[in-house]
Amino acid sequence: MLTDAALRLGECRERFGYTSQVLLRNGLSVLRDADHALDRAHEPARIRAWHDALAASLFTPVGTARLRARWAGGPGRPA
Repeated sequence: MLTDAALRLGECRERFGYTSQVLLRNGLSVLRDADHALDRAHEPARIRAWHDALAASLFTPVGTARLRARWAGGPGRPA
């Protein structure tokens, strides 16, 4: 496991990049990579927070419909 000092000195130089499709459709692989990089146990249940945020975003039909309703002053608009 990397120490705080090693991280500050930049000894960990492996970089991961992800396409938007991976982030939107396969977030679990990103979480798995992050767990591995942090040398911690992979707990797939932690992806729920990401899925919840994604579901409310404009990247889903439900999230888009909520925004359109808000713009129109319909259901889903904050009080």
